[in-house]
Amino acid sequence: MGFSNGAGGNAFMAASARVAVRPAALADVAAIGILNHRILLRSETVREQLQNALNSRVVIEQSKGVLAERGSLDMDRAFTVL
Repeated sequence: MGFSNGAGGNAFMAASARVAVRPAALADVAAIGILNHRILLRSETVREQLQNALNSRVVIEQSKGVLAERGSLDMDRAFTVL
C-alpha cells in the first residue's frame, strides 16, 4: 500500500523520479566523509601521544622521588641527576 498522488500513482515514486543526484553533490558528500575520517585518525593519534606523555611523566616523577629519598636530594636536584 503506497501513498497516492491523487492520480492513482505512487507519490513517493513520482517525487523520487524528479530528484536528480548531481555528481558534484556525491563528490561533496564523499569529501566530507574523507575529511571526517582524517580528523578522527588525527584525534586518535593525539590522544595516544598525550597518554604516552602522561605515562612517561608518572615514571619520571616516581624516579625523582626515589632519587630524592635515597640521595637526600630536593626534587630539583633529583631531576637534574635523573
